Amino acid sequence: MNGAKFMGIQALVSSQVPSPRLAALDGVWRAAELARVRQTYVPSGHGELDPELPGQGWPLGQLTEILQAQPGLHEWRLLLSALRQAVAHGPLVLVGAPQLPNLPVLSLLGIPARQLLRVDAHSAAERLWATEQVLRGRELGALLSWLPRARPEQLRRLQLASTATQALVFALRPIAARHESSPAPLRLTLQAAPQGAEGGRRGSAWNCSSAVVPPWTMPSRSPRRCPSRPRCAGVASRRNPLMLWCALRPRLTPGTAPSSPSPHEPPPGPEQQALAWWALQFSPRVCMLEEAVLLEVQASLRLYGGRRALLHRLRAALPEAEAAALAVAPTALAALALLRTVPQEEAALDAQAVPAVIPAVACATRHLSSTLDALPLLHLSAARAHAPVLARLGCRTLGQLRALPRDGVSRRFGAALLEALDRAYGQRPEAQDWIALPERFSARLEFTGRVETAEGLLFGARRLLGQLVGWLQARQRGVLAFTLHWEHDLVRRGELRNGQLDLRTGAATRDTRHLARLLGEHLARIQLPAPVQAIRLDATETEAFKADNTSLLPGDVKDGEPLAQLIERLAARLGPHRVLRGRVLADHRPQHMQAWFAASEPAAKTKTATPALPPHLRLHPAWILREPLRLDMQGDRPLYQGPLRMLAGPERLETGWWSFSAAAEVEGEELALRDYYVARSPQAGLLWVYRRRGGGELAWFLQGIYG
Repeated sequence: MNGAKFMGIQALVSSQVPSPRLAALDGVWRAAELARVRQTYVPSGHGELDPELPGQGWPLGQLTEILQAQPGLHEWRLLLSALRQAVAHGPLVLVGAPQLPNLPVLSLLGIPARQLLRVDAHSAAERLWATEQVLRGRELGALLSWLPRARPEQLRRLQLASTATQALVFALRPIAARHESSPAPLRLTLQAAPQGAEGGRRGSAWNCSSAVVPPWTMPSRSPRRCPSRPRCAGVASRRNPLMLWCALRPRLTPGTAPSSPSPHEPPPGPEQQALAWWALQFSPRVCMLEEAVLLEVQASLRLYGGRRALLHRLRAALPEAEAAALAVAPTALAALALLRTVPQEEAALDAQAVPAVIPAVACATRHLSSTLDALPLLHLSAARAHAPVLARLGCRTLGQLRALPRDGVSRRFGAALLEALDRAYGQRPEAQDWIALPERFSARLEFTGRVETAEGLLFGARRLLGQLVGWLQARQRGVLAFTLHWEHDLVRRGELRNGQLDLRTGAATRDTRHLARLLGEHLARIQLPAPVQAIRLDATETEAFKADNTSLLPGDVKDGEPLAQLIERLAARLGPHRVLRGRVLADHRPQHMQAWFAASEPAAKTKTATPALPPHLRLHPAWILREPLRLDMQGDRPLYQGPLRMLAGPERLETGWWSFSAAAEVEGEELALRDYYVARSPQAGLLWVYRRRGGGELAWFLQGIYG
């Protein structure tokens, strides 16, 4: 029997005609079709190279490794055609570029300056970190990352991150790495040859990982916002006292002990306040009662399509709102009592362990009395103080307490206990104080101990950021600028002043994770002179938030980090001067034809008209040096990795007459009297050099490299 099964499988594999049912299945790999996996490709633009590449082009969402003799050689010639197509879908990001990209030349070749982002990461760790962060963005078109020192396990991490994108991803490494193992599905060796650039594909197998499609989601409908108003009382109607109450328990942060129900209510914590503001999107009737947040949603049922739809949507959104449990009942005190039946799990104390499904309990109107009768006395706050006496009387549940004579209970324990019992069973109207949003956000948090490091402030700042996001959601606004203040210990402060950190975002946002990461990057560079005892968070600038429209089609759901948030995090870690955008300027001097500015700056401050570019700039190199490099001489012949042979020129340039100095300290700032040539180096390929004319000794300078 086993032999028959084996022969059947062998016959199926060896058959030349594939099974239609087998071919229709996704994820089925065939040993005879190594280079025919379902994948999206972009043509390389080279007729001789495309047949050698799997899929007749560069793969999208896969890491492609290019080995080259020197950084800056032949990249643009090899990849320019594919990059022109990629920038139509997102920006081109250069991480650790060896030279400055020549923006006027690239603009004429089809890569606009506004679509190019330059990340100056110097060390190997910075380049790997920046590359991984860029791959998490949702708007990426193409990525070129120069990684001279990368281990196989690090490249494997980048390959896995690449599968979540639909962009061109290239890792450019030295040719000496060809003897090392690599997880990149496609590896090419690029070197100069008389017949052009040749590429060798590593191995005969082509493996790819398919991108995961985000789940189908319904479009969100904006609920009505509760207007700001003074605190008011909400009383249920006597004709219809039973409503629909939801009780929410905030998820505790690490180091926070679960609070016990008490008739003496402590001030609400940041988590409870943030959850209450977040709940305003479902109903304007929200209040904070003891350790829970209560909202009455009876009036919102029609807006959300009924009770089942509203509760389903509320429960699905609770993990994002940092909630730990949900209880639903016809009265507020009944919902609070049911919420206390859900145990405080240890997983809720872990900030990283957020359950996908929040535990929930519910009670229908017809089962309200029987459900409450079985609950212990401790679940009703008004009965907790009298629980020992009632236990000696044999009363341990609310049903047993309710069976006692009302006159005797009132004389012995007071009328407040009977009133709370009646409100829990829906026999008396309820009155609650609805919360009201403040006009400006300012929240303070005092630590239980003293914080010695700036990174330790992030623990408390996360709690305040959650409160800020809840306020922003209720106001339908996004934050543009906020300030974190910290107060030093009065005992050890001495003459020190309290500190603060001002942060701005490139676009209005209310993403808690992005704000926390941005704040953490800045706090990592701060050293506290003394311990901190309290912090305060103020929202200094906000604006109306325009949320992204959701789609009914799964393919239109965007996953990943927006470009503005990515730029802010890169600038926070590396510095604003190392995450740059460029613009083209009207100047004939090559080093003055472009300007670079911090990409995190608001676009309105840097918006200028792009000048008209002369067509002859197409003949200029794609790489330009930050400063011209003076070349050594062998007689009258310049040297750069060997003697240079002039191929074309001269192209005479006479400009800069407005300069005050005829010979400035920095080459390029003087009156420009130059003759430009296209030269060939035995090792570096085609170069763009110039000879300085005028008085003084003869000097040659390297200005650009033809990539």
